[in-house]
This record gives sequence, structure tokens and C-alpha cells, in this order.
Amino acid sequence: QMLLAHLNFLAFGAFTTIILKERFGITPWLGLFAGAVVAGMLGWVIAKITLRYGLKMDYFALFTIALMTAFGPLISRWPLAGGATGIGVAYKGVSFMDMTFVDKAPYLYIALVILVLGILIQYKLYRSKTGKYFLAIRENEDEFIQVAGALVNLMDAGGGTVADRPLPSLLKDLGYLLKD
Repeated sequence: QMLLAHLNFLAFGAFTTIILKERFGITPWLGLFAGAVVAGMLGWVIAKITLRYGLKMDYFALFTIALMTAFGPLISRWPLAGGATGIGVAYKGVSFMDMTFVDKAPYLYIALVILVLGILIQYKLYRSKTGKYFLAIRENEDEFIQVAGALVNLMDAGGGTVADRPLPSLLKDLGYLLKD
């Protein structure tokens, strides 16, 4: 799958950080995490929509381009984000808590730390059992959908629903079904 709307995630994360700082006085250090959560929620919504309608390949790419095109005018008319002029950030001098520095080197080090943390988290996930499930899904989506459907049917026959089962139990059952 090709995602072409990275700008949407960047914009929502950045606007979250700046809105929290300028409107509510929350330090950008916490705003970074809040921005990541908001961008993740946007990704979850996009995933729900695209998976619901089975958008793949070119259609998925076109959908993300359409989102990128639609979000521009929406954000420029959003009063909380400052409308078309955006949000002015008040400079109050050099401050570690406000994440304002004299030169650009500290920003580079912050980005480097975030990059290394992201790579470590991704590596740990990749090497885990859950990561192997993700790889199996990536390699054969259609077979996964059939297996997941069979799992849901088995659980319904047993009187339970997917929502009643904890995630580790579901993954264990899914791994058992993939072996057959």
C-alpha cells in the first residue's frame, strides 16, 4: 500500500502541539506526545474507512490524496487553528520548557532521539510474536481475512463474541488456525 498523505499526520500533530502551547499553556514537550496521539487517531480513522471499503493499491493512494486535498481548506477555516492566517507563536526568549533555542542543533538532537526511539520500538515489535502476525497479514491479506472470518465463526458457535475475548487469546487462536 502506498500512503501519500504524510502531510496530514504532520499537520495534525503540529497543530495539536501549538494549540496546546498557545491556547492552554501546555509545554511542547507534552504536546509532542499529544500530537503523536492525535496523528495516530487520524491514522486509525483512515484505516477504519479504507479497510471498511476494501480500498487497496491505487484506490488507497487516491483516497489519501483526496484527504490531503480536503484537509487544507478545512484547517484554513478552523477557528481553533487560527483560520487562514494560522497560529502566531509568541517568542518569550530562550527556554528549555518552551522548546525555544538560539541555534538549530538542539532541534536536531531532539529529532534524533525521537528517531532512535521510533526505530527501537519498531524493531522490538518486528521481533515479537505480534510482529510476525503483522508480517503474515502483510504477505497474504486475503488468507488472513478468511482465517479471521473462520475465527469469528468459531467464537460465535461457542456462544462468545470477539469483543468478549482478550486480545492475547484472539492472537493465540489465530496462530493456531494459521498452522492448519
